[in-house]
Amino acid sequence: MSVLLKRLLLYLTIAILFGGSFLLIWGRAMQRGYNRDENQFVASGELLAEQTLLPYRDYPYFHMPNLIFVYALVDKVTDYSLLGARAVSVVFSMASIVLIFWISYNFFRGQRLSIRMTASVGGVILLLANPLFAYTSGLAWNHDLPILLVLLAFSVHVHGSERENPAIWTLISGGLIGLAIGTRLTFLLVAIPFFVTLFNFPGIITPKARLKTLLAFCLGMILGLTPSLFLFAIAPREFIFGNVTYAQLNTAFREETGFIGPMGLVEKMEHLRTKVLNQPGNLLLFLAMIFFAYTTGIVDYRKKRRATVESLLILLIIPFLGIGSLLPTPTFNQYFFSLVPFAIVGILYGLARFNELSGQRITWPLVLFLQVVVLSSVYFIDDAPHIARLGNPRSWYPLQVHRLGKEIRAASMDAKVLTLTPIYPLDGGAEIYAEFATGVFAWRTGHLLTSDQRQVFQVISEDELEDFLSKDPPGAILVGLHPGQEGPLIDYARQEGYKENLLSEDLNLWVR
Repeated sequence: MSVLLKRLLLYLTIAILFGGSFLLIWGRAMQRGYNRDENQFVASGELLAEQTLLPYRDYPYFHMPNLIFVYALVDKVTDYSLLGARAVSVVFSMASIVLIFWISYNFFRGQRLSIRMTASVGGVILLLANPLFAYTSGLAWNHDLPILLVLLAFSVHVHGSERENPAIWTLISGGLIGLAIGTRLTFLLVAIPFFVTLFNFPGIITPKARLKTLLAFCLGMILGLTPSLFLFAIAPREFIFGNVTYAQLNTAFREETGFIGPMGLVEKMEHLRTKVLNQPGNLLLFLAMIFFAYTTGIVDYRKKRRATVESLLILLIIPFLGIGSLLPTPTFNQYFFSLVPFAIVGILYGLARFNELSGQRITWPLVLFLQVVVLSSVYFIDDAPHIARLGNPRSWYPLQVHRLGKEIRAASMDAKVLTLTPIYPLDGGAEIYAEFATGVFAWRTGHLLTSDQRQVFQVISEDELEDFLSKDPPGAILVGLHPGQEGPLIDYARQEGYKENLLSEDLNLWVR
């Protein structure tokens, strides 16, 4: 086979792989229905883009802020808020897929092209077929972006370890870690593995060079955290409330309502066992990760008496991400998604080392890896309808939200809409009350705060709802997706003579 034909075949394989990956992720993102977590991310981006309102200072917000700025930029170029937000998440997911392919391709450098491609394509398929990835990726929430940032940080960090003067590279990796933390706080612990591996850079031999590298990484983290530090500076109490205190309130709310789920560490570990690892795709992945990543790391260390930066970073990132996944209370499946891409990176690194030690041949570890890929691919069967329905845009959930949002705006006569589901009116161009930007989250815990605390943190509870609305009555009240929490909104609508209209199977719109 000629060199030109081999190259064309390589490019065609990559194009099919990435094109198919995009269609699959896009199909999943367009078919997924309502997710209450998306409300505050989409709403906050819209409030910043349209009204220049900042989280914490102008309204309650319960996450780190970086994603708001991304979504605000999206809202500047499209009227389809949810579609744009999910599209950005799909782009982040695709970038992670491309990066995993590239990382794998570099792990196998110097080995035969057929083996490099087999491993790299297999790594991408493992990610696409993983149940946690399928469930989490592509939605408008803060999971896809920090994963991409840490994968980029990993690549930059490893590249820097091979340079004589790594300071600029550690500055960049630190900046990426800072941005990841500023997107999702549970990624704070992942900074530790990066910091630890700085002491293992082979090119650093003097204390001055080591200090320079450490300072560069720390400076990069501070620069990456700049948006968060800025918002903390202008609203420190509100920032702490949104990122620390609210988590305690949410736990108290769950306990008050008799929530049955993983609240304590033992329950969380049981959830991991029964709800995550009970899915064959997840169990296969993590077992393969333990075998390939950790056994290879031990072999490497016994042979060299010194762990490589790649090996040490992989072996440390995974447990620290695991700890971060267990911190939020209660625990949900998507919190463990952060482990998946790095489990795959660990598998690919271990496989590359196995192949290198065995003389770069097709060996039983490679065959075992391919068996894991094939068995994991069974999950794709459930995704066939998603791709099939892509040809019918009317079935895309974000477009349904936009259409209903237009109806809500028309019915509200351009007055504000009161709702615990702000993505609908905002997508149609209607205005909401900023105090309800988090959807159900601030509202359901308002009674756990004192009146003075609610005033400081701009949280509205049932006690002050009527007085709050008397100054600026809503043009419409949207209910239906949070039946356990919307009673006071419906009572207010009836009391003030609003007329009920069925908007869809799930949504009712009370119009003034």
